[in-house]
Amino acid sequence: MPAATIENIRATKIALNRLGYYRPDSAMGVNADADENFTDALYAFQRKSALYFDDNDIGDGSTTQRILNEELARQPGDAAYIWRTVGDGKVRGEHASRAGKTFIFDNPPDGENPGEDYNCRCWAEPINPPKHPWIDWVNERRQKRIAQSSTVEKLAPPIGLNIKFIRQESQIVEKESEIALEDIITITSALVIIRLGGKVALPILLRLFRSGIASLRKGRKVPADDKIFKRPDGIPDEWISSITDKGNGIIFRPLNDPRTYVKIQKAKPNSPMLGQRYDNVRWMKDGKSLDAKGNIVIMQSEESHIPIEKFKFILEKFK
Repeated sequence: MPAATIENIRATKIALNRLGYYRPDSAMGVNADADENFTDALYAFQRKSALYFDDNDIGDGSTTQRILNEELARQPGDAAYIWRTVGDGKVRGEHASRAGKTFIFDNPPDGENPGEDYNCRCWAEPINPPKHPWIDWVNERRQKRIAQSSTVEKLAPPIGLNIKFIRQESQIVEKESEIALEDIITITSALVIIRLGGKVALPILLRLFRSGIASLRKGRKVPADDKIFKRPDGIPDEWISSITDKGNGIIFRPLNDPRTYVKIQKAKPNSPMLGQRYDNVRWMKDGKSLDAKGNIVIMQSEESHIPIEKFKFILEKFK
C-alpha cells in the first residue's frame, strides 16, 4: 500500500469502524498495521462503492477518502456506539473508565471518539451499524478467523503459549501453504510445547500432531486440467510445486522462500470477490501481492487476481 502513511491507515480504520466495516482484533485494538481485518474492510468498502482502480491510494485527497467522508457525513447525528478497549495496563485511565459505556459519535466525551487520540487503540462498537452484504462478508471472514484460532486459545492457559505469536505465524503459513489454518495452529502449538520443555502430557502432544498432520495425508492429486495447472513459462526450474489443500489450485515457489510464490486457482463463480470468479493467478513477492505488471497491490484485491490468460511471469521482479 505504497500511497498510505501510518496516519492514513489509522484514519481509514477509524472511519471504516464507524461505518460498520472494520473491527480490530480485541487483543490488538486500532493500530497502523494493514492487518487482515483492515484489508478485508477496505476491500469490501471499495467494492460496495464501485471503486476498482484506487486500491493502493487511501491518502489525503484520494477517491477512497472522499467517499469515506461522504458516507460519514450521511450517518445519523445520533448514531450511538459502545466504547471498547484492549483491556490491558497500557489503556489510558480516562479511556478505561469509558469501556462498555454508550456514547454518541457526534457528541463524544472530551470531543474525541475511540481511536482518535494519539496512539489510542480503542474502537467503537456501533449499536445499530449499517447493513450491507459486503459488511456481512467482512464479518463472516472475521468470525472464521476467530473460530479457526480457538484451538490455540484453549491450549494457552495451562501451558502458557504466546497466543498472539502463534496466531500471526500460523496465518502467514496458511496463506503460503494452503494447509487449513486450524491444522497449522495445532502443529505450531505442538512445536512450541516441545521448545518449552514438553510442559504437557505426551498423549495431548500426540493428539495435536495427529490432528495437524491429517490434512497432509489426504492424497491430494494433480488436477487433470493441464491448461489450468501447467507450469507457467519463465518460472525457474528450481521452484517446487504443490497442490492446494482443496485441490483446486497449484502453487510454485522457491524452496527456501515461502513468502514468494505463484498460485494458479480455478474459478469460483459464486465468490463475492470478482477476481475469483474466473481462472486466475496470484503471485507474491516477500509476502506482498502483485498485479499483472508486478506492482504491489492490496492482498485479495481484484487486481491481485490476474486472469490466467493475461498472466506472464516476470523473472526480473524476483532477482
